[in-house]
Amino acid sequence: MASVHPRRRESPFPMVPVPQALDMVLSHAATLGCEEVPLQDAYGRILAEDVIAREPFPPFRASTMDGYAVIASDGPGQYTIIDTVTAGNVPDFQLEPGQVVVITTGSPLPEGADGIVPVENTETVENEPKQVKILTATVPGRWIRNVGDDIEAGELVIKRGTRLSSAELGLAATVGITALTVYQRPVVAVLSTGDELVDLTSEAIGSGKIIDSNRVMLTAAIRAAGADVLDLGIAKDATGEIDVKLQEALDKADILVTSGGVSMGELDLVKPLLERSGTIHFGRLHMKPGKPTTFATVQDKMVFALPGNPVSSFVCFHLLVVPAIKKLSGMPLSLAQPTVIRVVSTHSLSLDNDRPEYHRARVYFSAKKNQLVAYSTGKQASSRLLSARSVNAFLMLPQSSRDIPHIDKGDMVDAMLFGEIYPPAAEEDEEKDERESLTDRRHTFDATHTHHQAHHHHHKEHHQQLQQRHSYNSVLTDALLRKQDSQQVLVSQQQQQQQSQQQTQTVSQTTDSAAVAASVTGSATVSSGPVIRVGVLTISDRISNGEATDRSGPAICETLSQATNATFQVVKTAVVPDEPADIRNTVLTWVDADKLDIVLTTGGTGFAMRDSTPEAIKPLLDREAPGVVVAVMTASLNITPNAMLSRPVAGFRKQTFILTLPGSPNAVRENLQVVLPVLPHGVRLALGQDDSVHRSHQCH
Repeated sequence: MASVHPRRRESPFPMVPVPQALDMVLSHAATLGCEEVPLQDAYGRILAEDVIAREPFPPFRASTMDGYAVIASDGPGQYTIIDTVTAGNVPDFQLEPGQVVVITTGSPLPEGADGIVPVENTETVENEPKQVKILTATVPGRWIRNVGDDIEAGELVIKRGTRLSSAELGLAATVGITALTVYQRPVVAVLSTGDELVDLTSEAIGSGKIIDSNRVMLTAAIRAAGADVLDLGIAKDATGEIDVKLQEALDKADILVTSGGVSMGELDLVKPLLERSGTIHFGRLHMKPGKPTTFATVQDKMVFALPGNPVSSFVCFHLLVVPAIKKLSGMPLSLAQPTVIRVVSTHSLSLDNDRPEYHRARVYFSAKKNQLVAYSTGKQASSRLLSARSVNAFLMLPQSSRDIPHIDKGDMVDAMLFGEIYPPAAEEDEEKDERESLTDRRHTFDATHTHHQAHHHHHKEHHQQLQQRHSYNSVLTDALLRKQDSQQVLVSQQQQQQQSQQQTQTVSQTTDSAAVAASVTGSATVSSGPVIRVGVLTISDRISNGEATDRSGPAICETLSQATNATFQVVKTAVVPDEPADIRNTVLTWVDADKLDIVLTTGGTGFAMRDSTPEAIKPLLDREAPGVVVAVMTASLNITPNAMLSRPVAGFRKQTFILTLPGSPNAVRENLQVVLPVLPHGVRLALGQDDSVHRSHQCH
């Protein structure tokens, strides 16, 4: 009987969060040296030295129109044509008063000419080919590009650290540069490990063998990232063979990327080899897929040991190796970091209980919704490379928690973008994507999906009927939002002085607001009942960044101060950006920790790309209050049809009533006037008090 080799039951490496792991990687990514390359070979390289214009461009005064070079003071009239000037030819004469010259776009102006009259502002003179009628006057300098108008001598043309595209190469050629100093291109060695692997070119695949697809995939990804490839082939699961390949990579490459051999199996030999040969900086990641991913340095060379599962290898390459390649290539640190954007999930998605997940997705700009939307690629198994087909982003899904147990359809999520955003595909392709994602949907908390699947055909027909209407609404929404913004600017000029005297609001953080409470309970005659404690949350990127003044928060305080049916005390105020996490965290603190009676939010309830207040608030509610929403919408529609573009949410979390209000100060006042009469009664109901209890309490 064969002996059983002792093996580790637990990994000695702690799980490192991805942001921390990326910082470790970039801290070891030292930019390579420089080299000079011909201009035509510099595409995609990172510029190592600034490009400065030695001469002005254009180097001569040039016409920007086809027409006639004139002396502007001559004015309209009939003139003699003395010559024709075309591009590339320098006139050797001087223009005198009463003369004009035919000139083409880009041609040098003759001395004495100070204006251009476009050909469409002239007429020919019958039987007089050397005469022309100038119909309109011009002014000196009109339609003329002066010396250095485009580029001045000594001007910075291309900045060091720029990735050279076709435009930059054209600029360099414009200022006469024939070669550029760029950073060296990294060489990345790629090695697959495993007894089960055979090369793609093998004529026969034996039993128990699989084609080495990882090396093909990683080689293409390395080239796409701007590096050269050293293909080390396949190493069997033998320490000596892997060691030889490692040494070759150290001799010839700047980075080594391996796949396979990093887990807990007896033949997972890569990690032990790296421990003996160099320093392992992390041996596990707190993420899925790709937990066993390992990063080490050996003789100052970077080694990324990726898992053998193809999706894990694909994801971790983009998360960690691509930024390292960019940094070595000379790209500034800020540009080497992954690009993270906000998108709307078109699917409900389950969250992992133990680790954050990088969910494969396709991100489109939806013309119908006027926002970025993400389509899941379906089943996310780490062995299923189909989940990476055509993807351009990873949805950065958080670990499941009490506050965020899952992602609902329509929720805003972070997405790491690594490909171009493209417009939506044909409708039938999107429907196909949705069918592929049904495997994930069965894990969602939304119990209505079974019904949706059974009636999928009906929904498709209904969607096709509404498609044109949705497209129109997107355009209408933009127009109405622009109109609303301009209305707010006009209102602000009338309100700013009064509001600045009433309240100074802290913008960047939540604060106990005794001064605000005093202003709210000011001079109005109010009920002698118990004080209702209120939090006011303004949601706006521009206000949070200090680019605009908060007018809606003070409007809420002013309206509450005028109430006569209860004593409202604003004890918490804050301003946060249009980030669902910031909105949720603030509201949860006010409800669960501070136990406020009412939370009122303002802003983020429309259809702009960043508007996410309803999506942030709705999952927090234990019970919705649809009657409040109906009342607010009905009253608002009597004032303006724009109200149909608002998305109010109302309801209770525990004993706290939460209501989302629009961002316009006028709309805030109108909405609050509708709900103020019922707010005290709603608070009493949430506290389990009836009217008799309340009246008895007032008599003390």
